[in-house]
Amino acid sequence: MSRNSLTERDRKTAAAAGVNGVLFSATERGGTGPVNLGVDYRKFSDAFGGNYGSRLRLLTLPACAMTAPQNPACRTQTPLSAARNMVRAQTVYAHHPRAAVSRSTNGTGG
Repeated sequence: MSRNSLTERDRKTAAAAGVNGVLFSATERGGTGPVNLGVDYRKFSDAFGGNYGSRLRLLTLPACAMTAPQNPACRTQTPLSAARNMVRAQTVYAHHPRAAVSRSTNGTGG
């Protein structure tokens, strides 16, 4: 069994990293195997209008996006191919391989 730590950054940091959504990191703290990540967006599904929630997706960014978001190299976004948006449940989730969990992951509108 694996233990994980989640850290969320404020809107200003997210915007500096080029993220129009939630910027958070998920860090694996021991254990083995993949991790399931999910974001329940019910409270902000209409934050930016235009069916914002239905456009959310999970992406990875370099870990430095959390500490140096102004650096262009830290804003490279890579979609998680296994990510799914369950619009009716207002949740975006992904089955995340253990090796990638230490990278910054964000939910962002597309």
